[in-house]
Amino acid sequence: MSLRQSSSLLLLACLTLPACWFSSSGPVVEPSRPPSIDRESQTAEEGVETEAVSQDPGWDRTAIPLSSHLESHEFEAARPFVSLTKKGLTVALVATTNKVDDRAVHFELSIPHGSPFGDRNSIAWLTARVIADAPRSHENKPSLRAAIEALGGELTLEVDGAVTRFLVATDQSNWETAFSEMLNAIGTTPSRRQTRVAQVLAMMELSDTLATAPEDGTLRRVTCSSDFTSFLPDPLQDLNQTNVAAFRNSAYQPAGAVLTIHAWGNRSKMAMRAKKLLQPWLRDFPDAIVTPTPPLNRPDGILWATGRTADCEASILIDVPPTTGPQNAAYLVLLECLIGTGSSGRLPRQLRSTVDPGLQYEIERIDNGPYQFLVLRTRCLPSQVDQILAATNAAIGALASGGPTPPEARLAAARVRLRLLTTLDTPKDALRATTSSLLAVPTLPPDGYRGTLEALQSPDTLDFTAAGQLLSVRPPAIVVSGGNPPADVAKRVADLGELPNVAEIGVPKAPPEQKRLAAQVFLKTAVAAIGGESRLLDVDGFAAKTVVHTGRGPQSYEMVGFDQKNRRLRRVRIVLATTIDTNVKDTVGTEQVVGEKPIDLDEDEVTLLFSRVERHPLFLLSSVARGESSYKLVSSRRIGGRQFAMLELEDADRPLLRILVDIESGLIRSVHTLEHLPGVGTVSITEQYRDYRNISGVRVPHHKTTLIDDTTAGSVTMYTEFRPTTPPPLGFDPNLLK
Repeated sequence: MSLRQSSSLLLLACLTLPACWFSSSGPVVEPSRPPSIDRESQTAEEGVETEAVSQDPGWDRTAIPLSSHLESHEFEAARPFVSLTKKGLTVALVATTNKVDDRAVHFELSIPHGSPFGDRNSIAWLTARVIADAPRSHENKPSLRAAIEALGGELTLEVDGAVTRFLVATDQSNWETAFSEMLNAIGTTPSRRQTRVAQVLAMMELSDTLATAPEDGTLRRVTCSSDFTSFLPDPLQDLNQTNVAAFRNSAYQPAGAVLTIHAWGNRSKMAMRAKKLLQPWLRDFPDAIVTPTPPLNRPDGILWATGRTADCEASILIDVPPTTGPQNAAYLVLLECLIGTGSSGRLPRQLRSTVDPGLQYEIERIDNGPYQFLVLRTRCLPSQVDQILAATNAAIGALASGGPTPPEARLAAARVRLRLLTTLDTPKDALRATTSSLLAVPTLPPDGYRGTLEALQSPDTLDFTAAGQLLSVRPPAIVVSGGNPPADVAKRVADLGELPNVAEIGVPKAPPEQKRLAAQVFLKTAVAAIGGESRLLDVDGFAAKTVVHTGRGPQSYEMVGFDQKNRRLRRVRIVLATTIDTNVKDTVGTEQVVGEKPIDLDEDEVTLLFSRVERHPLFLLSSVARGESSYKLVSSRRIGGRQFAMLELEDADRPLLRILVDIESGLIRSVHTLEHLPGVGTVSITEQYRDYRNISGVRVPHHKTTLIDDTTAGSVTMYTEFRPTTPPPLGFDPNLLK
């Protein structure tokens, strides 16, 4: 049986467990529920479902009981007010105890993917980017992020292997408006343009990650999708509006979702208000029983993305459950004993004693729905990977079978308890902790955080035997980036393919200046390929004659003259029997249908006309030759068997612009940017250039394909004549071509 088949079977098995993903033997026991769930006695606001809360004495209107002998100030943040809806969505209010925060509201909407394959093909990530960052042009609304920022708030978007999270921070006076904007964006059917803009933004972010930290890209593949063998950019590029719409319709449902709010004030009243605001979104869905959200099931063993470096990065993955359940306190103590801080953990000591005394490592946590991955990352030699895995298994086995020593357990329990209390003291972490527990156990078991925190006060009474069985039931995975597996290990490795070859093209790890220096290598090649620096310095304009085809529409004939130095542009366009003359100087321009009255162009239209001619490869590189523009290296990729470098213009005053340079020929093959079209919104523009010819000492492309948003909308421009010119006085005049 293959690794992927084994993982799929394990995942299907996990989906049958209602609460404890780590159960290895014995019957599965449904977590305890409050003894009675009744309708709330207070009067609900009109049009709002009344909520279900426990009326059992001592519950204090929450699904978490009180524990009178514990310090109340420590546990105030651990007492969320939990309310259910008929549609399966859970609302939880976490009250802040800090009066300094009384004007701030933080809320997090977490929506399970509803797929056992996690974020397959990055569809969850792309859908979230469409909702958060694509302008809602068909409703004449900005993107959700822009709308929330206009209210003085902030939107954070997070997508892991099981859940998509929208986290918003805003002023108390604006939280309802921000909340309604979020629901509007989620409930809006994505358009083709929205999908394409979001796809471009996601690709840019992904290419940056793969260029500067390919190890993060490898880790993301393993922790976000069961289809971890796919190279991230490839499936993302193949997605379209239909895929996004289908995923949104299937995954973005209230059943299993959790809304958590962190604010000062009456929690019950705010919960009722939130549920009223939810009604327009909820009403279209059937009633549902809330069910636990399973985490993405990770693979076991060694997973390796090979590279050309001598060393590699090895990341050990260990599962961490949410802070609920009878064995979680003991489990968290065992993890702390295993990892520790500094050199105190058993695993670091084991690695340094059996692998390398100088081994350095970093620890981080990656969300996985209601669970987390505890990740220990270290750089090592490929020959040490198998030793690291063996040392990890040995440390886990010894701790699971023998348990910690009493002093070790007491020290670890104190550290875990302090970390949990610190986590519950900040809005984002308090929301995340509450959300994770509600995703795992929708109504929260009676002990909740309070049971775990109370148990940590008495580490000598913890059942480390049962927790040890949970720790050892899932062997760790180790994800490797770089190098090549030794022959004796290769047969046990799940192959993740090859890392992007960033070392060969000099992609730096961090400093911006190094990115500029790396980009200069390719720009120098591009300048030489198109005609050389001295010739480009003489080019200050052009006159061109073109034929433009736009899909099924009629073709047009154009004559264009451009004087870059004096900021003059003239275009004469003939479409059917109509001649349109556009004339621009500096910031003033007119457009006239011959025989009719001229129309004045506004400043945005003038800027758009100049930007379109100035992003021609000839003028992008002449600007480089003059030292007027600077680029940074973003990434490299292989297309059609050829290697390309992606460079990004560094200019905060201009829209994002990236060029794709053929590393072998040095020619610019495509230019990508975002344009804001009046009355339309932001669109993605990609211009592909080919058929370079030598004209007056410079190589000029004579074929341009312009793609707008997607491959079904755009144009093809054929240059029948092109003359690089040196103004003044008549370089801009298209009549030169008559």
